[in-house]
Amino acid sequence: MTTQTLYLFPDTNLFIQCKSLNELDWSEWANFSEIHLIVCRPVLREIDNQKNRGNGRVSRRARKVHSMFRNIAINEKDYYLIRKSGPKVKLFLEPLIRPCSELSDRLDYSKPDDEIVGCLFTYVKQHPEAAVRLLTHDSGPMMTARGLGLSFISVKEDWILPPENNEANREITRLKNEIAQLKKAEPEFHIKCLDSNDIEVDSLEIKYPIYEPLSERDISEFVDLLRSKLPPTTIFSPRESEARLYPGFLRRWNQAISKYKDEKYPSWIEECEDFLSGLHQKLEEQAKPSFCFLVENRGTRPGNHALIYIASKGDFKICPPEKRETRLRLPPPPKPPQEEEILNKLRYQDSIFPYQPILPYHLPSYSSNVENRRDPNGFYYKPNRSEMPVESFCLECEQWRHGTDAEDFAGDIFVDPSLNKISGALECVIHAENLSNPVRIVVPVKITVEKINTRDCADALVNDLLCSAK
Repeated sequence: MTTQTLYLFPDTNLFIQCKSLNELDWSEWANFSEIHLIVCRPVLREIDNQKNRGNGRVSRRARKVHSMFRNIAINEKDYYLIRKSGPKVKLFLEPLIRPCSELSDRLDYSKPDDEIVGCLFTYVKQHPEAAVRLLTHDSGPMMTARGLGLSFISVKEDWILPPENNEANREITRLKNEIAQLKKAEPEFHIKCLDSNDIEVDSLEIKYPIYEPLSERDISEFVDLLRSKLPPTTIFSPRESEARLYPGFLRRWNQAISKYKDEKYPSWIEECEDFLSGLHQKLEEQAKPSFCFLVENRGTRPGNHALIYIASKGDFKICPPEKRETRLRLPPPPKPPQEEEILNKLRYQDSIFPYQPILPYHLPSYSSNVENRRDPNGFYYKPNRSEMPVESFCLECEQWRHGTDAEDFAGDIFVDPSLNKISGALECVIHAENLSNPVRIVVPVKITVEKINTRDCADALVNDLLCSAK
């Protein structure tokens, strides 16, 4: 049984992006006797504006709809009949409906979608008993209507026209295909940033350790502890009678004892002092934060004359990586002289022939530059490897092979220790002679400076030495 009339306020897309109104299936609302499409002022204005925009589908559809609207106005018709039954569908022009002024602080009436919703709100207030809905395909107007307590109907997907395949679109498609073919003949670089655990990340959060130098008192205490726990040996009497009687042994033995007491042991104490004095620098060097960009050429062509540019953006600098000590250790104490060691040296000297000088043999010289030749597939710093922190550094490769393992480009990070928190970014850019556009990645970086007490580390190192010397 049919009931009342359904009033629908369509937005502009119903006329531009959908099939013709008489081709649409309105049977879903057959329980209504009639459907009235109410075209308000913002829709009329948009159709009027779009009819003169070139000769594409939008402008053609706008001109066709504008002709229908004009026919209604000129012939003074009350409506335009779209469908005769099941349900009957009529189109009405209502330019006099104004957006509700009470909503001007909530809606932006400079936007057509908000203006349509404002007109719908006015109509609902004037006809509280009527079934009034917004008809749209866009989620924005839907959410606006819902927020104001208004109802809406979503345009069905099968009403929407397929994408236009006009000449301009065909040309765009042709150019895209051409670009894709050209790119297949180029290297294809993929860059990713790894953290200290070799996990790919989009940003880096780094803790930068600053170790405080040991005080002179701390160093003196540690050195005194080493002297007391690892004192120099004082008993040197040889135990073997053979050693005492061997020609030249006693002279060598006394020389070794003197060197141990007067040179080796005091020198070891100085080495320990120097080590502890610079321990904070050694710890910072060992714990210095670093970064790594992993780059792979996945294309079908090598990269010719490739350039790898790595830069810091912010209050920090970078440097190519340095080789670090895997484990810090205090120098071990010198070993006291051993009679067997001296005896072996004497026996060896007595057993060999007198030294006979050998005339040098001169090899013929060849003019060769093999050692100066570069590997065309290798990576070399340009112009030279920086030994100091810089804002950027570059590497170059004559021919970056494709289909090989990824290359890693790492570096160390340096900051001003007087700062507490530092932010910036790391940038890696790959250029190549046969690459249309450079490949770039920018990784945000946050650095927090942490002050660390060096004494705890010194304690551990001294205890390690004492344990290993037992």
